[in-house]
Amino acid sequence: MREKWDQINREAEDLIEKITSTLRGVDSFGKKAIDDEAFKALFVLLKQVRDFLQDQETVNKRFVALIFYLYGQIHAEAKFTDYPEPIFMLAGQIETYTDELFGRYFD
Repeated sequence: MREKWDQINREAEDLIEKITSTLRGVDSFGKKAIDDEAFKALFVLLKQVRDFLQDQETVNKRFVALIFYLYGQIHAEAKFTDYPEPIFMLAGQIETYTDELFGRYFD
């Protein structure tokens, strides 16, 4: 079990680093850069974790922290662009996954 969470956390950390480092930049039009491939890979990972959690009683604290860190970073970066809508759309997708992943633990 621990090995599986270590693998998930490493993958999440790598993707979050790619996503946040890209979001810190802007293009020539003042739009935040978005690494679409990293987001797609993150959403695949979140789906895999959702399926994995079906048989679990608890969720890994590190993983929860990583996802909420990313969510906070996305919101923070959206404040520094003239075009925040695409970033908020991604934040909304992450919020949907957090509800699916963690909602049952807080019911």
